Amino acid sequence: MFSRRRSVGLVAAVSIVVAALGATVATAQQDDAPPEGTGDAALLARLDALEPQLPSELAPSSVDLDPDASWGSFEGDVTGAAATLGTLERDLLSLFVDADDAGTEVADAVADVARGWLDLQQAYEQLAVWEAADLAFPIDASDSASIATDADELAGRAEAGLRIVLGASQRQLAGYVALRALGEADPGAQERFDGRAAAAEAFDQDIRPLIAQLLAVRTTQVMVPVERFETSAPGVEARARSMTVTCIDRQTYLEATTTTPVEGLENVDITDPAAVLGLLDPSGERADCPGLAEEQDVRVRD
Repeated sequence: MFSRRRSVGLVAAVSIVVAALGATVATAQQDDAPPEGTGDAALLARLDALEPQLPSELAPSSVDLDPDASWGSFEGDVTGAAATLGTLERDLLSLFVDADDAGTEVADAVADVARGWLDLQQAYEQLAVWEAADLAFPIDASDSASIATDADELAGRAEAGLRIVLGASQRQLAGYVALRALGEADPGAQERFDGRAAAAEAFDQDIRPLIAQLLAVRTTQVMVPVERFETSAPGVEARARSMTVTCIDRQTYLEATTTTPVEGLENVDITDPAAVLGLLDPSGERADCPGLAEEQDVRVRD
């Protein structure tokens, strides 16, 4: 069952005020003649001009899974974020189109970031509709015969919104991390982009795996054996009861072990986990693979 939780108490009146305030701020800043141009420096300046107006963090900001159900609850101001991004949609779309056409490394990164924010706007609009749905009856209600009388909670809206969040956060991660690596923005802007990159990495590590689990989609990580059938007590302990595993990014591993030759892996025996893992670094501890950032022994007991 879907469950609503908010980091702040939102009501319709507050949402209207937030939307109106966002529109006022956006109008005032448009009057200040925002940067223009399609060169790398201009694109970076245009993105940086939008940074103070963009949501300070991605929603959901936290996710709680229900161990007894296939759902849970999450926190985040999706209504306010949808209103804010709605006022910036025109500027973000223009920035995305110009950056996507420019064809440089910087432009590609800016395009990823702008596209990510545009996708998040769609996601938050879906989640805002779900959150504001008027329920005619209490959730989990039933009559004297134990027949459900509760209302539909627009579960499809919530699922659609969260699925878009998964893709959008990946685009933002790629874009902001690339901008950090390129380091071509002015010092102040570069510091802000670096902060966004760190926040995107934290979201990818702590929140995105939980959203995936909430939606019952594939985990972001996979445990892969490094050594199998090893034992510290030969002749005493069965070798088949132990192995060493590590946890790596699922998509990276799938790409590395595909039957289609991958650059850098042409001479690697993809049937040998150790050979493949030698080229892949553990992706760090994520919410769906805690404690397995490094190799770890696993033993099977009777």
